[in-house]
Amino acid sequence: MSSTAMKYLVKSKSGLRVVCIDESRRSPFELSEPPWIPDEEKQACIKCKTKFDFLTRRHHCRRCGQIFCDNCCGKKLPLPRMCFVDPVRLCAFCAEVTLKENEFYEKHLKTLQNGAKFHVKSSESVLPSQPGLHLCKLSSDHKELYFGAKNSLERVELNKIVELKIIRSESEKPGLSVVTGVELIHEIPGKGVCSVILSNNAHSKQSRMWISALEKAFKMVLESRGSSVL
Repeated sequence: MSSTAMKYLVKSKSGLRVVCIDESRRSPFELSEPPWIPDEEKQACIKCKTKFDFLTRRHHCRRCGQIFCDNCCGKKLPLPRMCFVDPVRLCAFCAEVTLKENEFYEKHLKTLQNGAKFHVKSSESVLPSQPGLHLCKLSSDHKELYFGAKNSLERVELNKIVELKIIRSESEKPGLSVVTGVELIHEIPGKGVCSVILSNNAHSKQSRMWISALEKAFKMVLESRGSSVL
């Protein structure tokens, strides 16, 4: 698996951050710091419209860069998606989003890195000739998914996944279905779009949890791609 990327400490006006020396090694979940709205552009809080004066000071949300009063931007939370060392000031909306993402870092990310076992079928792999279940997991640097036997380890770069298709089957209860697998549609340079199908039986709680965590990770990757364009 990929080795841990070299990192260093940087200081911005938002706070201390630990970032990768090599930009190409950054986590696909990571968000770039937003530009701050200049103080002179806002004479009142963007949310409650309270005018700024000597007593009511301007405060920037570290996630969106907008300007608020202290009442509307007083909460401080860890923000691992931007690699901050300490909790940072966030507006109410960004705080709500960040709390959900922090649950991903505390819970679902561990599920992905611990892995789950699936039957693996790949359009670009020798794995279909190898029967049985294979451990699928996320690399320590968050960049790749690994699956298969040790002697034929396959990998999919998270940033190259263009679509996730959840596979469902009929439940014992009428009108209900259960998740039994996922298809990863991804790009391979020089080969175009390929797919990997991970499947298991409906009774595997660990595999269902892993797929659910992968869905959340994929949404975060899409958000990060949009952020990097800004």
